[in-house]
Amino acid sequence: MINIPLKNLNPGIVGKVACEKEKVNLPKENHPRINSAYKFIRKLKDTNKPVYGVTTGLGALANVILSRNNLKHLQKNLILSHSVGAGPHLDPEIVR
Repeated sequence: MINIPLKNLNPGIVGKVACEKEKVNLPKENHPRINSAYKFIRKLKDTNKPVYGVTTGLGALANVILSRNNLKHLQKNLILSHSVGAGPHLDPEIVR
């Protein structure tokens, strides 16, 4: 099992996860920083300030502040748009 560092993530670690199928662990000492980032984004979401991709649309809609309901749709659609594609399937090592 590979502990994912907060700093100095390197190609060797990524390679072990992608190519050697190592399982990953986010060590407990990382949790406060992860939670802090989560809370920061949640606070931004609750403002009316334009924050690209958090409170606004993406690309051509970057200047459009979204309603709370549309923020949920944006996040869902963002995941969906990145999970579909065209062309041949990529090797597991590339997509892992």
